[in-house]
Amino acid sequence: MNSDWDSCTATFMSLVREEMNRNQSEDA
Repeated sequence: MNSDWDSCTATFMSLVREEMNRNQSEDA
């Protein structure tokens, strides 16, 4: 259960990081 939670969190953080990078690219 804990390992599944870590997996979901890691995936979510990856998506957030991609979105942030995309926004930065648009601003620049």
